[in-house]
Order: sequence, then C-alpha cells, then structure tokens
Amino acid sequence: MSLNRIAILGLGLIGGSFAKALKHANPTIYISAFDKDEVLNQAL
Repeated sequence: MSLNRIAILGLGLIGGSFAKALKHANPTIYISAFDKDEVLNQAL
C-alpha cells in the first residue's frame, strides 16, 4: 500500500514541519492542509 494523499489539520510548528518532511521524502504526495487563511497563504 502506498501513501499518496494526506490531510493535515493545523500548519503550526508540528503540522508545518510534518508537511515539509513528507514533501521532501515523497515529492509526488498530495497534501491537503486546513488552517486559518493567513496561515495557509504563508505556508504556500
């Protein structure tokens, strides 16, 4: 089974670091993130 999609609730220190590490380990993974609009804009 391969992991190709994940959702993260909250892109604070832990969520943001987790998303960054996942994307680094597997650039083809699709990440959905949920947080305040200003946090999401900064993360992009």
